[in-house]
Amino acid sequence: MSRDWEAEGLLEGLGTDDERDARRQLLDHLADEGCSVEEMRTAIDEDRLALMPMERLILRERRYTMAEAAEKTGLSEDYLRRNWRALGLSEPEADEPTHTDQNIDGMKAVKTLFEAGATEREMLEVTRLVGESTAKIADMVMRVWARVLLKAGDTERDVALRMRDVAELTRPFAPPLLIGPLEAHIVEMLRHETIGRIERERGSVPGAREVAICFADMVDFTKLSERLDIDELGEVTQRFSDLTGELAQSPVRLVKTIGDEAMLASEDAAALVETTLGLIDAAEHDDLLPSLRAGAAAGQALRRAGDWYGRPVNLAARITAAADVGGLVADDALRAAAGDEYDWQEAGRQSFKGIEGQVELYRAERSA
Repeated sequence: MSRDWEAEGLLEGLGTDDERDARRQLLDHLADEGCSVEEMRTAIDEDRLALMPMERLILRERRYTMAEAAEKTGLSEDYLRRNWRALGLSEPEADEPTHTDQNIDGMKAVKTLFEAGATEREMLEVTRLVGESTAKIADMVMRVWARVLLKAGDTERDVALRMRDVAELTRPFAPPLLIGPLEAHIVEMLRHETIGRIERERGSVPGAREVAICFADMVDFTKLSERLDIDELGEVTQRFSDLTGELAQSPVRLVKTIGDEAMLASEDAAALVETTLGLIDAAEHDDLLPSLRAGAAAGQALRRAGDWYGRPVNLAARITAAADVGGLVADDALRAAAGDEYDWQEAGRQSFKGIEGQVELYRAERSA
């Protein structure tokens, strides 16, 4: 039997009979699922009633409170709460279910890492990175769903149940979509580490050849991402990718772009320098893009599956982080390989993590 939702004050502000009928149907559905009047009233006040069926679907597998999760995982409740906050989530009540069976398995793995020597500080830093990344993914998913699922003439009930149904259909695919990219990046890191170890042990990598590598990234991208919404940020990263692709012409190749960073490679060092300086200059004159900085190095590297591995790759990435805004900084090997077409200003000597000895650095400028 339908409740008198109007008497409960849950139909206020609705202008037409159709809107009130749709609201009644949605409230009946939520009540049948066990949602309380106070929960519905709060959702209406926060303008998220249409999201409640999807929210309840996602949260229904949360079975364990913090205290129960601590008992099941062997981790302290204090750590679990700090881990929760590191994800960027609001502090739960003591009796609020927060963990699913899958979460419990994940936290048991964390306990194993602690026993193997990982520190709480290290694991909380991993959690913070996961929280930041997944928050952005969630924001973008909701924007895409809203654009695709909202149709002219939809009632509140139509939107709510359609989003719930789509969430139910797509949820099984979410873990593989996230795990796949994570595993792919881990493989990339393992390849870099393996090749770096071979270099250290043998002094060279079998099958390697001489190449110049450059990384260019957008300055203060983190601050920019905090200021822009996800659509605006996507426009910036797409523009950066497009511009880099336009300028990276043979013999220079755009290897990949990762968010705010692009990797370029060429067996012609002078061409790489020219392309990079052109990219930096183009960004300075682009109203959408922030300034760039770039680091480059030359040496023996191995090409595998379209990517490059070896010392010049690692060194170029390290130099980029130390480069001046709007500048290209390179090691001595790249300066020598690029020849006398450019003016090279000494930029000092510096030590870099994972790179033996100090590196002579030079800033590249076009000859007058």
